Amino acid sequence: MLEAVDLECQRGDRLLFSGLSLRVASRGCLHVAGENGSGKTSLLRILCGLMLPVAGSVRWEGEDIRRLREAYWEQLVYVGHLNGVKDDLTAAENVHVAAAIAGWTADPATVRDALRDPHALGIRLYINGALRQIGSTADLVYSIPELLVFMSGFMTLRPGDLLITGTPPGRVSVGAGDSLRVEIDGLGSLENVVTAESSVAHREASS
Repeated sequence: MLEAVDLECQRGDRLLFSGLSLRVASRGCLHVAGENGSGKTSLLRILCGLMLPVAGSVRWEGEDIRRLREAYWEQLVYVGHLNGVKDDLTAAENVHVAAAIAGWTADPATVRDALRDPHALGIRLYINGALRQIGSTADLVYSIPELLVFMSGFMTLRPGDLLITGTPPGRVSVGAGDSLRVEIDGLGSLENVVTAESSVAHREASS
């Protein structure tokens, strides 16, 4: 259940609304209507935790969303007029703002590292220690920002999440017991061992 209690919102010296309370039950719907400048978008941003009210609180399943933070945003999809990137801020400033909203600390060195060109990273696939495929993020059909914007439209991406997009040209055959290691320049490596489908099904049945 989503609940707002005695919300008050101001824009500069102008009071948009005060004493506003609402409750939306599971599978319910809230229709917000009003004149331009009456605070409709501000209300939606407050309900999403993207803007703080002057007074009052927003609760999700009885808990204040300011305490829930990421646990609340994982249940949320917000489709606004524009994306969450502010054109009047630099890329680094946008990262700092997003980190602050999420309650994270982003030091300048970490931000600079995160903003390196993501479209010039070499990718290598090793099978049982032998190099079998070579590629680059420059070969992606869609740019990394395009992929992130698309995915963020219907799910919350968290640090460490992995997006699977495809493979470089060339088929590679693998079998049960083979070790696959993928390396990406500047990011690290990911290694897995191929397991036969029958073995996975047996483990699931046993558990």
